[in-house]
Amino acid sequence: MKREEIIAKWMGISARERDAWVEREVFGGETFGQFREVNGVRVLIPHYTTDIYAAWAVLERNGIYGSIAYMGEDYRAEVWARWDGAGASEYEYAVSLSASESICLAAITARLTEVSVDVAV
Repeated sequence: MKREEIIAKWMGISARERDAWVEREVFGGETFGQFREVNGVRVLIPHYTTDIYAAWAVLERNGIYGSIAYMGEDYRAEVWARWDGAGASEYEYAVSLSASESICLAAITARLTEVSVDVAV
């Protein structure tokens, strides 16, 4: 997906739908509405976009590294993508009114953004 498409989708869905999207894309889990399956039992998906503790787990998942900074009234999260070797040393960022939401949007963007490669001929 292109960055603009990811942001447009993010802005058009609810916080709980965003949490489910994070669960699927960052953690690779199958979701069932607001639930995920853990050891054969359906449990509520964590509130990744509204709970900083849950959002911090997003940064720790799959070798993602990043930082969060407060800028005036907004938070900026930078997340370095290390997904299957694609985009290594590249990072994505997101700006939001909350730290947890900016972390999650940056992680989704890092996970889903198409990487264009220049090939010399």
